[in-house]
Amino acid sequence: MLFNPMVFVYWAVSTVIESGHRVTHAINSPFATHRVRLKVTFTHPSTGVECWVKKEFAMAEFRRSTAKTLLHRFPEGATLPMLVRGRAAGFDLALRPQWVDLW
Repeated sequence: MLFNPMVFVYWAVSTVIESGHRVTHAINSPFATHRVRLKVTFTHPSTGVECWVKKEFAMAEFRRSTAKTLLHRFPEGATLPMLVRGRAAGFDLALRPQWVDLW
């Protein structure tokens, strides 16, 4: 797909409306998976429409402290910068772990 110069990239400020931490255990496995879920709402910069985006981060047991830190950094009501391009939007998490898949 070629880059379309008519589609601009915007910054938007979003508000966290839902954040949660869940621990799941696989059957016959001593290790747990820690899941951090963020759901944010923002106003689209070019259209003015209210939109929402959610993302779930899955982390292994040995990254439990990272999962809890991420959850405490973004409680409900916190602001979070968004990068918006056309119909796509993504979180801009400062100081995120390099191994976390954001997109």
